Amino acid sequence: GLVSAASNRFPMGSYVAVRRPLSARCVVVKINDRMGHSGRVIDLSREAAARLGMIEVGVTEVELVPLPKYLIGHEHACRLAFMPPAHLHVDGW
Repeated sequence: GLVSAASNRFPMGSYVAVRRPLSARCVVVKINDRMGHSGRVIDLSREAAARLGMIEVGVTEVELVPLPKYLIGHEHACRLAFMPPAHLHVDGW
């Protein structure tokens, strides 16, 4: 299901892939609110934090990638969002 987050950096209604460094856990959140403070980049919903295993930790470092439109709703959106971009190789150039 869809989980949400608040952010002053990402546009309202946009989707962001969030993962904890050195972790396989990742979640896609929809930005549906603004934050009253500017000390953090994103404020995850309780559900998003639970999926990332962050409930006990509280505030911690995460990696963020704005989700391209073509990945919204994709089964592997989170994994694909963090993959390095493909490099085009053309023979003879």
